[in-house]
Amino acid sequence: ALENLQKGAFYHYRIAATNVAGAVWASEAQTFRAGNFGFSAYSFPEHDLALWLDGADVNGDGDFTNEPQSGSLNTWKDKSGEGNDAGNGNAPTILGSALGGKNVVKFKPGKAMKDAVNI
Repeated sequence: ALENLQKGAFYHYRIAATNVAGAVWASEAQTFRAGNFGFSAYSFPEHDLALWLDGADVNGDGDFTNEPQSGSLNTWKDKSGEGNDAGNGNAPTILGSALGGKNVVKFKPGKAMKDAVNI
C-alpha cells in the first residue's frame, strides 16, 4: 500500500517482473495522480446526482459517529446537495449498527416516504 501521498500530486512508477526465467523491467514509466477517491455528491460529471439517501448517514452530515441508534426516521437528509430531504409521516425504523457496524433503515410493509421528494 502507498501511504502519505500528496493529494493532487503526480507520481511516476515502473514495474519489474522476476521469475525463474529472469527479470525484466517495463520499457516505459507510467504516471498516476493521487487524490481522494471516496464517493461524494460531486463524484458524478456535471453534478447530475438528484437524490442520495444514505441509510448509514441519515442526518446527511458525513459523520457516522453521531447517528441516531434507534427510533423513527422522520426526516432523511438528502446528501446530493439538492435539498431533496425525505419525510412524510410514514417514518421507517432505524436499526442501529445492524450492518457492518452501520445503521440500517427498515421500512414498514406497504409504507414509503413517497410524498417526500419531487424530482
